[in-house]
This record gives sequence, structure tokens and C-alpha cells, in this order.
Amino acid sequence: MKINILLTTTLLSGALVANAAKPVGEAQPMELGHAVYHPVLSVDGTQMLYTTIDHRGLSIVDLTTGAEREISTEVGAGFQPVFTPDGSEVVYRTATRIDGLLNRDVRSFSVAKATSRELQPYSRDQVVMEKAAGRKSFARAELTRIEVVKDGQSTQVNPLQGADRYQWASVSPDGQRVLFLEPFKGVYVCNLDGSNPVKVLGNRSIYPCWIDDNTIAAVTTTDDGYQVLSSQAVYVDLATGAVNAITSDDMQVSELASCPAKRMVVFNDMDGNLFTLSFE
Repeated sequence: MKINILLTTTLLSGALVANAAKPVGEAQPMELGHAVYHPVLSVDGTQMLYTTIDHRGLSIVDLTTGAEREISTEVGAGFQPVFTPDGSEVVYRTATRIDGLLNRDVRSFSVAKATSRELQPYSRDQVVMEKAAGRKSFARAELTRIEVVKDGQSTQVNPLQGADRYQWASVSPDGQRVLFLEPFKGVYVCNLDGSNPVKVLGNRSIYPCWIDDNTIAAVTTTDDGYQVLSSQAVYVDLATGAVNAITSDDMQVSELASCPAKRMVVFNDMDGNLFTLSFE
């Protein structure tokens, strides 16, 4: 099914000449025998992290063999864990209260050894997880600014003047553009320095992520002002602005993640059923 929406066709700097990715068939269920929430894919797409609906505990599954392993059972372990670039380790945090205040530590899990080690003890410090995982290039939303790190060099950009806040910032696979959400304005793609922001989805969109340099995916929602009524996975051709559905109207999509290296997305519904879809 194709959603009848066409947003701006203004091209980003460095004209998009390649065709956008297209899905290969339909999304397929990934049977793990239990509920899966908040999926995170490794850079090469061979491994996936998942947790419970409330981020308690963290597990990893090898997508080539189906083998699963529990990393942690602790509170907060599943909240925004990060793979190292080579996928050999997982950096994650657990949560506890000290003197009534929330504290979090930082730990690293070795996939090969199946052991964890402490990188930083419990504290109130804010930790940039991508840096802790050794990533040299990434984007990170920081309220009214986006931190863009390229080859270890950090800059702060503000693509939309008057932005209330930024969310889900990420750098394109070619390292030339930034994708982000401003929840009151919509999903945008801009140049690495924050210039030329182009709106690609409306403000009722969440979890925007890259499929390739010319295609993004996200979850679009409808609500009644109080609660979400429906949510659908979509992909967007950045050159034309065409928005196409990944899922049917009757599926409530909870969360979505992508792996540009394999041109694939994974997503789960509200019941924790997991699905995967490849693009070409």
C-alpha cells in the first residue's frame, strides 16, 4: 500500500541521484518465542539487542544462527545500549537509587567472552554512550542542539531556529547528512553543519532512521490528543518526498530500528512480536 503523501522535493546539498531503496517482498516475522522490545542492530546487522517493555534486562541474539544470550537482568539495562563499531562489545547502563536519586553506571559486555566489566561506577554523570562505545562519527540530540561528531571532532548545530528540542539524531551512511525529529515540527534531513534542513515527515513521526543515503524509515502515528490511536512503519524516498507504507493499517508498530549496511529494518508491535524487512 502506498500512502498518498508527497512532501517537499527540495534536494539536499550534494544532489541525490541514486534511486531510493525498495522493499524486498513484505515484512516477515522473526520468531524468538517471547516478546521483544526496543531492538538495536549492530553496525553489520548480524546481531540484535532487545529488552523488556520497561527496559529491565538486556539480551543479544545472533541473527545468523538464532542463538540468544542474556547480558543483564537489571533495571535500565535495556535503555539505549550501544554496540561498538565492530560488534565485539555492547556498552550499556544499569540504574539504581542512591539517597533517593537515580544513579547509573556504565558497563561493557564482551560478546565472545560473555562477560561484563565496569567502565564507570554509579553516578549522576551524563555519559555519551556512543563515545563510551568507541564510535568516532555519530550525531546525538541534546535538547535544543545536535552534537555532530565526525572523525572524533565534535560540533554543535541548530538546524531549526526556535526548535523546542531535538530527538533521534543520526548521521547518514555516507557521513554527509543528519536526520532528526523536532516533535512539534516534524522529521528533517540537513547538511552536516546544520544547513539546508528539509522536512521529510510530519510531526506525528517517531524513530526516524536511515535505510541508505537516499531512504529513511520511521513510525508515523495518529492520536486523539491524549493517546496514540494508530502507528505505522513507513519509508521515505528523500529525492521525491514520496512516503510508502511498510505495515498495514491494522498493525500497531511500537518501535523500529535499521541497519544501513544490510539495508534492513526490524520493528516490533505492541505485543512484542518482531518483524524484519530487507530493501534493495
